[in-house]
Amino acid sequence: MLAVVHNGVIENFEPIKERLQARVRVSVGDRQRVIAHLIASRLKRAGGTGPGRLGLRAAGLGVQEALSQLQGTFGLAMLFRDYPT
Repeated sequence: MLAVVHNGVIENFEPIKERLQARVRVSVGDRQRVIAHLIASRLKRAGGTGPGRLGLRAAGLGVQEALSQLQGTFGLAMLFRDYPT
């Protein structure tokens, strides 16, 4: 489980949302959900659901890969259920 708080502008939000909706059978309506699904999809590809299952290094690389797809000026806060601190 991943919670995301977002502030700022993500310029390529719509294309990312459309791409995720084609793959994920979940309605992704707001930016926080889109970002959370994007990160979760990268973590799932790496073989886990968060830092607790992957290890911090692998999870960090998955998050970094997801965030590299976002364009704009923004700030994010993330909380993983498997790694609450």
